[in-house]
Amino acid sequence: MTHDPFPPGSDQSALWQMLIFRDVNAFAACDWDAHAADFLPADRSTGGFIGISGNQSDRPEDWLPAFPTLADYRENWLGAAKGAAARADRETLAQAHFAASRLVRITINGTLALCVKRFDGTVTYRDGQTERLAWQTAYICRKADARWWIAGFVGFLPPSGYTGPG
Repeated sequence: MTHDPFPPGSDQSALWQMLIFRDVNAFAACDWDAHAADFLPADRSTGGFIGISGNQSDRPEDWLPAFPTLADYRENWLGAAKGAAARADRETLAQAHFAASRLVRITINGTLALCVKRFDGTVTYRDGQTERLAWQTAYICRKADARWWIAGFVGFLPPSGYTGPG
């Protein structure tokens, strides 16, 4: 969905623009700088970015502190973006990711928000192969300087209703 479903100027719209619109466009363009602009700058009061990999498991004991810094996450994100871009054109990637991405939860408490983004779809590559996009990410966002920022996430979680292999 490339259309913002929330009222213009609302916090929900600002979060959708950041977590869906700008994220998908940056990924499809392999433009880390555009994506990085939405991460909360680190300082002593915010503690900086953290990224947890859920390893496609709904069991927290399987999760790992995979991205202790934004630079660590950058390498993972750019690798995935460049790998996808080598197999599909920008428009195909953007359309597939927009179609697959939904914010299924936005809960705001003052300047803190928890947003759950669910991916459910497929990408068809130039060679005809398809890739299933099936995971979800819980983003921790903070509002500072009159805008929303990504402070961290628990990502690579199994899709809702996942019961594991087998």
